[in-house]
Amino acid sequence: MARYIQNPTSSCTNSAAPTEDVACTNSYIPNSVGSVISAGIQVVAPNGLYSTLRLRHFGDSPLDSNGTYWAGNTNIFNLGLGYKQKSYKLDLSIFNLLGTTASDIAYAYTTQYPANGTAEYGVVRHPVEPRMIRGTITVNF
Repeated sequence: MARYIQNPTSSCTNSAAPTEDVACTNSYIPNSVGSVISAGIQVVAPNGLYSTLRLRHFGDSPLDSNGTYWAGNTNIFNLGLGYKQKSYKLDLSIFNLLGTTASDIAYAYTTQYPANGTAEYGVVRHPVEPRMIRGTITVNF
């Protein structure tokens, strides 16, 4: 998890690799993704058929500097199927194969309404794009 080594607004300092029990108020870097994993596999048959499966994982990320609001994990699977010959290629891709509804983008912001009222945080989440299928045909002349 990304954190400030020295808090820019106070004299609070942490080691280069802070742990959860070494808390430093306002030390989180908002919207810094905890971990990113991208992995895939491709299978190609001798007759020209092929298939791919890809995973994208985005770990938890803090939405504010004190770690009150967090965006959760997001896992997205994409599937590709196709057939390739010398003169043409047929391709079918399915994005967001499992229909993940996690947040693609999330952020927290401070609001204060009415004037001189108490400041509150609001959190906005934009869902991942819904399942989408795309097909292409490529012809070589």
